[in-house]
Amino acid sequence: MGEPIHAPRAAEGAFRGLGARAMLEMVQKRSLGDVPFVAARNTGEIMVAERIPPMKAVMTPFPWSVDASAPLAEARRLMREHEVHHLPVVDEHDLVGVISDRDVRRLLASRFGLSGDADLLVSDAMATDVYKVDLNTPLDHVLVEMGTHHFGCALITREHRLAGIVTHTDICRLFAEHLGRLRPEGDDAA
Repeated sequence: MGEPIHAPRAAEGAFRGLGARAMLEMVQKRSLGDVPFVAARNTGEIMVAERIPPMKAVMTPFPWSVDASAPLAEARRLMREHEVHHLPVVDEHDLVGVISDRDVRRLLASRFGLSGDADLLVSDAMATDVYKVDLNTPLDHVLVEMGTHHFGCALITREHRLAGIVTHTDICRLFAEHLGRLRPEGDDAA
């Protein structure tokens, strides 16, 4: 996430004299006018606001991808080798879907009794109904959509071309970093 920025004078005044509950309500309602932020914390002198970053600031750029016509074994190898759970799927550089380790396991489990995956292609296991967003989409919008629709990842595009990926694991890391910045100094985590 972006570096904390000092809130404009109007926002500073809006926080003065407010208790934690009132500040939280203001943060949740975003009632600071045109000052976008994720959260605010009291540094003792003034309030600090953090801007809601666009996806380009939090995505994994240039993710590994796999061709739709590639053998399923190739996707499994890439996921293992690069320790990822999602691979964007392309067809001649066009983004056509995503394949996850869960998709692969589900497909292989449905073939109970059949040996291996030698005859399977990435297109046999991939999802084509994927969540794609522009790299300038605000993070909060993407989080709401991912949570509401249970998306495991968001594919980030620039001019309809794959530019990056954000997964639920990435979101957990970002949230942990964010919470760490909100912890008062000297308050160590358990």
